Amino acid sequence: MRVLWTRESYYSDIGSSQCRSQLTMSDEDNEESFKYVSSQHSDRLVSRLRCLLERSCFTDITLAVGKNRIQAHRLVLCAASPYFEAMFMSGLSETDQNVVEIHGVAERHLQLLLDFIYSGELLIDSDDVQELLAAAGFISSHRSCGRLL
Repeated sequence: MRVLWTRESYYSDIGSSQCRSQLTMSDEDNEESFKYVSSQHSDRLVSRLRCLLERSCFTDITLAVGKNRIQAHRLVLCAASPYFEAMFMSGLSETDQNVVEIHGVAERHLQLLLDFIYSGELLIDSDDVQELLAAAGFISSHRSCGRLL
């Protein structure tokens, strides 16, 4: 029998109302196997990525907006935005740069969108809605951000 989970997941999730498991039969060896699925895994992963960003751990790109500099992770930006995926993966000059100039987006709005990418939460002031919507469209951030706005 194969049981698929980590000790951390086991000790923190077993018994919680958010824990779910699925019993399946293996066709290969006719043994029972368990598949463990943590409903908290994504939230924990995003939370850890945010912690790494806050400590500037493994950041590998600096976004320059005017005179301001914002640290980030290329992988996270690519996963969250087709704009950044194209920028960093299509062989453009930005692919090998450590600092990339971002034009057409105010630093405040870019920072809010990055906060959303790293947390799934967005604090919106009524004064910012139009500009934030334009910035979200510009970087093609998560569709959920655009739907929210």
